[in-house]
Amino acid sequence: RRASNGKSYDDFYRRYIDGREPYPWDEALEVIGLRMQSASVPRMGISLRPEQDSTVRVMELVPGGAAAGAGIKPGDVVVSVNARPAMEVFYAGGFAAMYGSKAAGTPIPVVVRRDSATVNLQVPLRFGQAPPTLVEDPAASPRAVRLRNGILRGTTDK
Repeated sequence: RRASNGKSYDDFYRRYIDGREPYPWDEALEVIGLRMQSASVPRMGISLRPEQDSTVRVMELVPGGAAAGAGIKPGDVVVSVNARPAMEVFYAGGFAAMYGSKAAGTPIPVVVRRDSATVNLQVPLRFGQAPPTLVEDPAASPRAVRLRNGILRGTTDK
């Protein structure tokens, strides 16, 4: 069995589907004028669950992460971050907006409720990789732009 370009489907399966080689996304996306873009985003290293009182409960910690190193524990209830309600900070992009342009290591003041005690902590800001996003390549050839528009918009302006 062969594709229209004469290449073997079996070879494709063996190389990429069966997991022997990483798929060459950069080359494949270049054909249609797209590229993957990565971004660095602020992270504390915690998994949260919203509570009903505008706080959030710590469900899990990233081992060795900033929050774990600062003393945050699973089960803690985060009351505020930098004097703002935790729900406002951790949902709807608040954390990224507050800390995305700050330097790594910037101390983040966090207030948690642990049992019946209030604990004030300083969590050092760290950054991690966000999932890549697809963006249009401004340097794409006219042919790549036509292919991209045909696939994404159903147009083939010549």
